Amino acid sequence: MTLAMAAIWSWLMLGAAALLGAGGVLLGAWAMLWDRARGRRRCPRCWYDMAGAPGAGLKCPECGHEATSARKLLRTRRRWRLGAAGVAMALAGAGLAEGQRVGEKGWLGAVPTWGYITALPWMGSGGEGMKELERRTESGTMRQWEYRWLVRRCVGELGEKSHGGEKVELLQLLQQLALNAGPSRLLKPYASWTPATILVDERIVGRLFDLLDDRDPGVRVEAATCLDYLPFSAERPCPKPRTITRLLGQLTTPDEQLRDANLRVLSAIGLHSEEIFAIPSVIGSSSKRA
Repeated sequence: MTLAMAAIWSWLMLGAAALLGAGGVLLGAWAMLWDRARGRRRCPRCWYDMAGAPGAGLKCPECGHEATSARKLLRTRRRWRLGAAGVAMALAGAGLAEGQRVGEKGWLGAVPTWGYITALPWMGSGGEGMKELERRTESGTMRQWEYRWLVRRCVGELGEKSHGGEKVELLQLLQQLALNAGPSRLLKPYASWTPATILVDERIVGRLFDLLDDRDPGVRVEAATCLDYLPFSAERPCPKPRTITRLLGQLTTPDEQLRDANLRVLSAIGLHSEEIFAIPSVIGSSSKRA
């Protein structure tokens, strides 16, 4: 099938789905809501108009049915079979639209983003679902409430996960969100990137600082890198003194990658390199490495 034919077929499918869905909704609304009493007294069984019936009785002169109260004579007539047909048409339209989406993007692409965010605790590390979520994060097309929800889910899962690889993957996802809030937003301001205000929450920063003491060195590096990526501003919570002490202590580590990441975080906090290397413990460690 050529590209032009594929586009025509896609539009035909979407048009048919829209017609079915709209027709089903209209049919269902007409069947269930249109024929209201509007003050008319009607038999609730045969729907005979009792406006001209003698007296104010509750018995229908047409079929003989006697209503239990005057309120029963003012019921809305509901055509249940037509209503069910309208629901079936609407569901068929939704199914046709979803089928077209699956055919165009595949099963992974057809799943809504909120589905991946909901399933985040159960998605395996390095799986196709996680890769698809990362692609959507990098695309700049997610909705703002999806970004907020994804950040909250990532931070919550960082406190639940025990495997270092799973934590690293979540931290890398947060790093991508931080890049979206910074450089990516400057390069493509028209895209739906993560707002910086989502990432300056005290709970997020506190969780990342706690991970600087994780037993897995890979997690410590990714946490420090994520902190380095976060947009620093006056609104961002300032780390506690004990956290700064931990960062300074990790400058003596032989792991060069972790040391550089911690140094970048300290510099971003506002502690200049001249002040950092004037600290006796850092001077001693530097001289030993030299």
